[in-house]
Amino acid sequence: MVQKTILALFKIEDGAFLSLKKQQYSSRNYQTFTELLASFLSDVDCGQIMAACIGVAGPIVNGDCETTNLPWVLTKKAI
Repeated sequence: MVQKTILALFKIEDGAFLSLKKQQYSSRNYQTFTELLASFLSDVDCGQIMAACIGVAGPIVNGDCETTNLPWVLTKKAI
């Protein structure tokens, strides 16, 4: 099974979404989601991110998730 993470970054310009970057990663190449996210954002000058939407395989409990298919723990605080 291929485990992948697709990330995209948009900005709103004149009421429309404008894509700044979209990239697919092999999830297994990263120890944590935070490490993968830092890699994605490393070459983008996006300023402050105001909102995020994340789809993840695993139950969300109090805003945090331990993924079912990777050894990742995603926490709302870290993200």
